[in-house]
Amino acid sequence: MAEINEKKLNDNVSKKLTVYGFVMTIFIVLSHWTHFYRGMNLGTESAVLDVLDNFYSMLGLLSLASFFLLSGFLFYYGIESYKDLGGKLVRRLISLGIPFAVWNAVYLIYNILYSLYKSEPLPSFKEILLGFSIMPFDAPLWYLLALLVLAALSPIILLLKKHRAIGIAVLAVVFVGCLIFTSRVSLGGYGFWITRLVGYIPLYMLGAVLGMYCGGAVAHEKYHTGTLGIVAAVIFVAGVVYFTFFPQKISPLNTVFYYAMAVTSWLAVPSGAFERFRVRFPVTVSYFVYSMHALLILILNWLVTRKLLVSVDLPIAVDIIIHLALVGVLYLICLGVAYLAKRILPERVYRIFAGGSAGRKLI
Repeated sequence: MAEINEKKLNDNVSKKLTVYGFVMTIFIVLSHWTHFYRGMNLGTESAVLDVLDNFYSMLGLLSLASFFLLSGFLFYYGIESYKDLGGKLVRRLISLGIPFAVWNAVYLIYNILYSLYKSEPLPSFKEILLGFSIMPFDAPLWYLLALLVLAALSPIILLLKKHRAIGIAVLAVVFVGCLIFTSRVSLGGYGFWITRLVGYIPLYMLGAVLGMYCGGAVAHEKYHTGTLGIVAAVIFVAGVVYFTFFPQKISPLNTVFYYAMAVTSWLAVPSGAFERFRVRFPVTVSYFVYSMHALLILILNWLVTRKLLVSVDLPIAVDIIIHLALVGVLYLICLGVAYLAKRILPERVYRIFAGGSAGRKLI
């Protein structure tokens, strides 16, 4: 009976992670569509559209924070020694490295075709090398690269496993140090993604500490109380209002607020709520939708520059409706392509683009 209950728990937690990851992917997609919308310059600039952009941007940042927290927890949950590390590293390399390499190659081909069309110089060997190392050909892929870098640091982080006091002290130093760095240092060019990576290291480390020191309690939801749900709801609503309606600058306080939103929104949702939920398309295509929408933005931006999409001055109410409808249509296109790929491509090939089963069978 205990084994049956344990299996049901693990299944529910896996479903929760899959659904949570898919919702977070939708949020990131929304935050990216706003840049395209601004590029089209539909309608007039207004405070209402600024608020809408702030709202989407807040959702995107919250999602990235949540992904790094979950990634750290899932990687270090169940690791007892360096013997357990090898298998996790291989699985992480496959689930992150292959989608990164494949989608990056797709973007490289797009860049080459575009350069040929415009009679511009083709990417040099140096640019290709940088594209597969520190500057992905499409910026949204940076987070896959960042997670691979963090996984490569796992032997160092695992040293904290046997020394809890030292581990907590190191986490505190990393937390404060990264907050100061991201609020005062802004690297341009090739260093841009490094700045962003440093900003999410504290959350990854926090997830790692949760996984190593109290992974069982978190997975079995021994922490779960009604009070936590209330606190999470208050923090989330306060964060939505704060980051949506008031102009924000990068600061340690704002970053900590995002961290609190990410941690509480993840922990407060009980996995038991997903007991009757069946995992199926489209909640299993996070990687595919994420990468596909970024490629679609490139194509749409090209249409805008060719003046095939015309700017129109519309009343603000109509403008917002068009904005929301455009986001919905473009997202449905991404889902449609993902569905066709699932039906047409062999399962193993499709999993390369969709990210395999990572996030569903890790506990």
